[in-house]
Amino acid sequence: MAPGQAPRISFLIVAAILLAMSAAREVRAGTSLGALGGITRSSFGGDAPSKGQYRPITGFAFGGICEVDLGPNVKLSLQPSLVRKGTRIAYEVKGQEERVDSVDIRIDYITLPVLLKVMTGGGRFYISGGLEIGFPIQAEHETSSAKTNIKEGLTDLDLAADFGIGFHVPLGRPVMFFELRYTQSLRNIIDENWADENLNLEPRVKNSGTQFYVGLLYGL
Repeated sequence: MAPGQAPRISFLIVAAILLAMSAAREVRAGTSLGALGGITRSSFGGDAPSKGQYRPITGFAFGGICEVDLGPNVKLSLQPSLVRKGTRIAYEVKGQEERVDSVDIRIDYITLPVLLKVMTGGGRFYISGGLEIGFPIQAEHETSSAKTNIKEGLTDLDLAADFGIGFHVPLGRPVMFFELRYTQSLRNIIDENWADENLNLEPRVKNSGTQFYVGLLYGL
């Protein structure tokens, strides 16, 4: 990470949180709190190891939500979460027609998506988009014979773009929602000074994948 990059990005995130808190004081009736959880389907994109191919791996996600109305059909949504990302690597094996799944990489992130939600269809459907900052807290490289901690080989910060579609189901005061989201990292996640040839990790790779969420929102 370039010197000073993390503080600048962190400042933007803190500024967004302060904006939400300020807006919440002004439009308390348009503020909602809640929680969400779901499953992830992620992989790496970029340079693959020699004779290897990245394949999706399934993970989990759960977190909290604070939403503030910015206008009649626009909301600012902050969603601090714990999210598991990663990939599976399949290699060519002599005598086999198909590649064989050989390596699982799992990375747990503390993330903070900062999203704008635009409501349509009378407030039932929405589209969302924004940026997500992520901090890795655990990372493992696993084969059939060994498990290796690779957290030291990750960059300290992952910055990603998020795009989603969803719909609301009113349940009285609370609202249940369902959302399908696509996330694409904007920067490499492996430290290029660390990339370990023994583990066949390539430095020019990014996270990408989809998440399916179910959640509840309560209006204040």
